[in-house]
Amino acid sequence: MRHDLSKEEVNRLVYSYKGNEITNELYSFGMMALSESQDRARHINSRSVTVLTWSTGVLALMFSQLDVSLNKLQLAVVFFGALASLAAVVFSFKALRLREGWCSPSDKDWFEETALVSADELKRFHVRSIHEIRQSEERMIEEKGNLLFYGEKLLMIGAVLMALGVVTKLFVAFCCLATTTP
Repeated sequence: MRHDLSKEEVNRLVYSYKGNEITNELYSFGMMALSESQDRARHINSRSVTVLTWSTGVLALMFSQLDVSLNKLQLAVVFFGALASLAAVVFSFKALRLREGWCSPSDKDWFEETALVSADELKRFHVRSIHEIRQSEERMIEEKGNLLFYGEKLLMIGAVLMALGVVTKLFVAFCCLATTTP
């Protein structure tokens, strides 16, 4: 459960107290929270690359199993496995490419003219900027995580169907071998 404050609530709180120590603590915590968000985004991206790689491999293996001699069950397994793997490719790729709305500090955040009256005032403004950036990143990370979740599930379905196809093919080959051997 998230307990985020609005931009207005943060502005009110940041300007409601007296003392540089509080500003320093808010700034330090904000930098830590921002760093944690960025670490989570990197972790999700890393896992998305892994899902993309594996799902592409499963998809290639499924297509390599296409053969006109497949019975309907085998063909259905290959088709649905390939479809699940293709969907996993799409979801993991979308998670990697998701950048719309990704916030980063601008020169206006860094050199806010109205905040240049004192070091504490500038730091308070930076605390507000860090808060806004972190909120934006958290929304993006949540969406990336959801895309990755579906990509992982679809990869698992594709891999299970691929394994089922291999087992079916081995079973059919074993049965054919057993019936032709005297």
